[in-house]
Amino acid sequence: MSASGTRGTWGEVQLRRVMEHAGMLARCDFDEQVSAISRHDARVRPDAVVRLPGDKVIVVDSKAPLSAFLRAQAPERSGDEVDALLGEHAAALRTHVDGLAAKDYWSAFATSPELVVCFVPSDAVLAAALRAAPDLYDHAQSRKVVLASPATLLAVLRATALAWQQDALAGNARDLLALGSELHQRLGTVGRHTRAMGSALRRSVETYNQLVGTLESRVMVTSRRMSELGLAEAGPEPLPVLESAPRPVAEDWLAVELEQGTPSRSEEQDAAAARGTRRREVG
Repeated sequence: MSASGTRGTWGEVQLRRVMEHAGMLARCDFDEQVSAISRHDARVRPDAVVRLPGDKVIVVDSKAPLSAFLRAQAPERSGDEVDALLGEHAAALRTHVDGLAAKDYWSAFATSPELVVCFVPSDAVLAAALRAAPDLYDHAQSRKVVLASPATLLAVLRATALAWQQDALAGNARDLLALGSELHQRLGTVGRHTRAMGSALRRSVETYNQLVGTLESRVMVTSRRMSELGLAEAGPEPLPVLESAPRPVAEDWLAVELEQGTPSRSEEQDAAAARGTRRREVG
């Protein structure tokens, strides 16, 4: 990894692996090498743009300052040499932070918060820089740059994935509420039609019973009298009266009052009395 191009490619590959481990899909949850124009009219091209719920995005750029870090790992280095090389390593990472801050990545994306994530592809590399320069993290924060190792970025991305799941659940809950409201309205319509059919059936039964009462009192009585006088054969059988009525549909009495009115108690009593009178006439 001595060449800068090789280190850059390694950092991009590590970044992609972390996002995939978080359960994200390319061109769906994140985009790579997105080109945009910042507020300085400069073209910027971050390594990745992670999508968040609400059409928000987070810009992530990978930086892999390894030269001084790798030299510090040589076994023949003395303690002072290692400290000096790690200080150089921290300075290199600080330079990357300042470079990212100068690019104003967030200004190129209208829905991005004012920050950029600087992804360091190794936890050990970032930890070594922070040990050599404890103020480096605060310096990056002040420049609107967030330093993130693979472990840190993975936690952030998994939290983002959870936010997507919660957003999807909230969307499903809204859809379910809308469907429930629509179903409730349709059930109300079906209930009104059912009540209308029940009323029609009830009127048909009452009309039939009225006809039976008229036939029994005005027609059949004469036929039976002729049979008694021997002028005709056996009289006709009594016509049956229908006692069954449609079962009422459970409903909100107030809604019925407002929409079509509810029969009063006296009306119900009058109707019951009329039915009783007809039955007595038939008998």
